[in-house]
Amino acid sequence: LEPEAAAQLHLKAARALLADPRYQAGASDARVARQFQLAGKLDEAVERYLAAAHYARNVSGNRESYQLMTLALELNPPDPAVRFGIHKEREQILRGWGRRAKQREEIERLHELAEASEDVAQLATARARRLRFYQDGGKANRVLQEFDAAMEAAVRSEDSATQADILRLRARALNDLGRNDEAGQLYEQLLAEHGDDTGLLLD
Repeated sequence: LEPEAAAQLHLKAARALLADPRYQAGASDARVARQFQLAGKLDEAVERYLAAAHYARNVSGNRESYQLMTLALELNPPDPAVRFGIHKEREQILRGWGRRAKQREEIERLHELAEASEDVAQLATARARRLRFYQDGGKANRVLQEFDAAMEAAVRSEDSATQADILRLRARALNDLGRNDEAGQLYEQLLAEHGDDTGLLLD
């Protein structure tokens, strides 16, 4: 078959899968994504791979979810926000697996995308993830050194949940360094200013 004719067949196959009464959102989307990919409809393929990844994460675990997100990322989604979201989710999975070298790579991608887009909310997230990486690695001094920059971005983005998480990371670092009185004051500030607004960063 000529490439154009083959692409049309794959597009018809994707649409047929979506129209099939047995189609299940998420569960069937990896197959749909593959057909869209072969049809050259890459935006649609990315969307379906991510739908399948989110479904897999809730049903069959992180390994399949990570693989599906990787397939989506390999298609180089044109929207930087989509790429940022993929790297953010991959970083979370890698953290759970304890693969710190790969996790650090994801954090660097987050910073690159945030700085390129000049999106302050993304920058706050990237900097908070880096603080968490240092705290997980027992580098309390690095947390304190980079706290101001992370908090500055979180305040500018008006993201109270990320602000709370960054403050909590600072308090933990202070505890680790034996500066318990300062940590206690910070926990009191957290409770007064944020209450239960903890976000998802430290899950």
